[in-house]
Amino acid sequence: MRSPSCLELCLALSIGLVPAAAAAEDAAPRVAVVIDTAVNLDHGAQVQLAEQVADALRRALVVDVAGGREVDRRLAPMQLPEGCFREPACQRKVAGILEVDELLALVAVRLGTRLQVEPTWIHVPTGRAVNRDAVVVDTVRESVPDAIQRAAPQLLPEARLRPAPPPAPPPPQVVVMERVRTSTPAFSRPPPLSAWIAGGVAVAALAAGTGLGISARADYNELEDEGCATVACPADRIDRVDSKALAADLLFATAGAAAITGALLWYLDTPEPPITAAVVPGPGAATIQIGGRF
Repeated sequence: MRSPSCLELCLALSIGLVPAAAAAEDAAPRVAVVIDTAVNLDHGAQVQLAEQVADALRRALVVDVAGGREVDRRLAPMQLPEGCFREPACQRKVAGILEVDELLALVAVRLGTRLQVEPTWIHVPTGRAVNRDAVVVDTVRESVPDAIQRAAPQLLPEARLRPAPPPAPPPPQVVVMERVRTSTPAFSRPPPLSAWIAGGVAVAALAAGTGLGISARADYNELEDEGCATVACPADRIDRVDSKALAADLLFATAGAAAITGALLWYLDTPEPPITAAVVPGPGAATIQIGGRF
């Protein structure tokens, strides 16, 4: 069996090291935020500050960071003295308990509304410690998490920036069909000629019928005065009264029919509004409005 050559061994070794190197590069640093010294901050405020710093670093960087209540709970039994994080032995002990490789030790001083945070980055395996630029926050004008998030690339420069989240998809385009009912007054314009003619016929028939009715009533009263109710009267005079009364009734009926016909012609002559469609732009969608008489 042939032994592998030196070139083959080097190629195999390099191929095996590439995934390991890529995994090491992609691995997020494991960091713990701890309070080394605090001035004018009680224990609760210190825990809150460490948690705010950890959350801000987590939002800005690709980093596995611990801080706040969880760190305080795990370190409480140790009862660490102030300034302990400056000693390599203390650093290694804390890093082992928290299972991290890096520490971000904070010196925090509050004066009124002004908070000054002086961080020190510590790489525990090598004992390397670097003082970072202080972060000064006027808590009236800016929140502590926002100030820390803005300064995060300077606090942990070796960590990669967290990519911005993808923009939210636009809302679906919805076209709304809206039916608009409009009511047009029936007599919103002058009557047409046909309605005028029908109205004229109605007025003439009414006048003629009224005249004949009055004349028939007068003839009837005259016959009564002559005693036609008890004695026989000329038949032709009685027929004339009946004819006038019948003609008056027919003229009254004609007047009513003509009046109704004129009103109907006026109503039917009113134009109907056309059906219209309009596209109205709106937020996130266009609205189509349809108007007309249905």
